[in-house]
Amino acid sequence: MSKHYRQLFSIFTVPLIAQFMPIVFPHPIQGYVNKIEAIISYVDNGNQVEATKTFCGLIKEIKNIGSYNSNTWSEAFCEKIYDLGKLLANKMPILIEDLRKEIAASNQVEQEILCFIESEILINSWQYTDPRTNELILNISKKYIYNPEFIHDLGHIEYVKKNYLAAINYYNQALNLAPKNETFRRRVFNSEMQYIESFIEGEEFDEAEDYVTALVTKGTYKDDFAYSNWLQAIRSRIKDHKLIRSTLINKGKQIEDRVETKLERERFKAIELIGVFTAIIAFIFTTISFTKSFSFRETILLEITAGLILILFVLILSLIFQKSKRKVIGDIRFYSVLIICTALLLVYILN
Repeated sequence: MSKHYRQLFSIFTVPLIAQFMPIVFPHPIQGYVNKIEAIISYVDNGNQVEATKTFCGLIKEIKNIGSYNSNTWSEAFCEKIYDLGKLLANKMPILIEDLRKEIAASNQVEQEILCFIESEILINSWQYTDPRTNELILNISKKYIYNPEFIHDLGHIEYVKKNYLAAINYYNQALNLAPKNETFRRRVFNSEMQYIESFIEGEEFDEAEDYVTALVTKGTYKDDFAYSNWLQAIRSRIKDHKLIRSTLINKGKQIEDRVETKLERERFKAIELIGVFTAIIAFIFTTISFTKSFSFRETILLEITAGLILILFVLILSLIFQKSKRKVIGDIRFYSVLIICTALLLVYILN
């Protein structure tokens, strides 16, 4: 069977098999798991007396599990602790007092698993945004520097603050300590996807594409069929975003150019109209003035001259404020100006 088909087989069949095959824990871990499940059942059924009795028995026994080890502190076992912590935080937080007494009576190695249970109860009571959570997990992680569960929690704290790079760093540290832990791997991947999403939401598509390219080049997920597909999908999505943005920018520029052209056309038309009306008014007043001061023949010549000058004024004004960028020479108005100037010269010579 090829590597590709082995991956397909594992992705689609393993979860199905897991639904029908209960996880078998090694001895004595199975005994701890049985007690955790019994406590969960007692609490759910409202039997607080049996829940308290079983919990006190559990913490006296479970502290013998020793320091973190990926075999004894398996992913499935830690998930049971997650479930227990969440349940007790919501329904029986008072049990943390019994837990703290046991912690005080235990040595540092024994305290490690007890601190893990305590942290899960408190985190679910306070949430990751509470400053007390940050202080608690920082102190425990400094005490047990090789326990990835506490480093994993540091990643959660940064994640809820949207400090995705810091979260990715912590999740990677946890994954390096427990390379086979799929929960840690999912956390790394999900944080990286959220980091990419933050770029997309900010329309920083080049940065998002660069980060995806770096992940592909690094090859972190090249052997994982599902994650690799996700990366390719998000890369295609980023390219689509870039194409849409480019199209919208071009369309916006076209609209802006059309509006600007229309405004310019209206402006030139207004200037030309003002020039025409100014010329007409000037011509009227000139005519009135000439008729009072000169003879009929002189008035006619002066009127023709004034008319030509006013037409010349309008044409020159039109040429100066022309809306196109074409050359003046070759424009019919330019030749009209030359003809009028010639006519004025002839009038002057004849007069």
